[in-house]
Parts: sequence; C-alpha cells; structure tokens
Amino acid sequence: MPHFTLTSFLTGFIPGFMVFYILKRCRTLPIIFISISIGQLISSLILVPYFINLLFGVPFTVLMPPRLVSQLINIPIYAYFIKTLLNYNAVKIRKIEAGTSC
Repeated sequence: MPHFTLTSFLTGFIPGFMVFYILKRCRTLPIIFISISIGQLISSLILVPYFINLLFGVPFTVLMPPRLVSQLINIPIYAYFIKTLLNYNAVKIRKIEAGTSC
C-alpha cells in the first residue's frame, strides 16, 4: 500500500525540509522540536489515521487517543536524539598524503 510509504517519506522529509530551508538552518533544540512536531502532526496524527480509516474502516475515535499519547512521548525523544546526532562528530577525517602507508 503506497499510502504508508508516502507517510513514512513525509515523516522524515518535513522536519529536514523545515530546518534546512524554511528555518534558515538553525539547529537549536526548540527549532528541531517544532519541526519534528509539525512533521509528526501531519504524518502520524493526520495521515496515518486517515489512511487506516479509509482502507480498513477503523473509526477515528479509536485511533486518535493512543496516537496522541504516543506522540507526546515520542516528539521530545526524537528531538533530543536528533540534536545529539547533529552535535556528535563521529568521523574524524585525516588527510592522507600520497606515498604514505596506511
């Protein structure tokens, strides 16, 4: 079902697009939190319940309460992990000159 593939794409694309193009590459924790919140609101709280309702007929009143609770927990965790990953310099690249052994 391409519905959920589109939703997964938007879950990652929206925060990245917002941080790098709309919010002028500002990578502070509040900006990351806002961009992840908007992405999760659109994808996990609007699109996924809509597609589940459309495809399987599950009512919104059953789908929304657990999704709201889970996003209240997940959004701060996602923002913290993304901020940590942006600050972490995992790979140190050193210049290798020609003729030297590894």
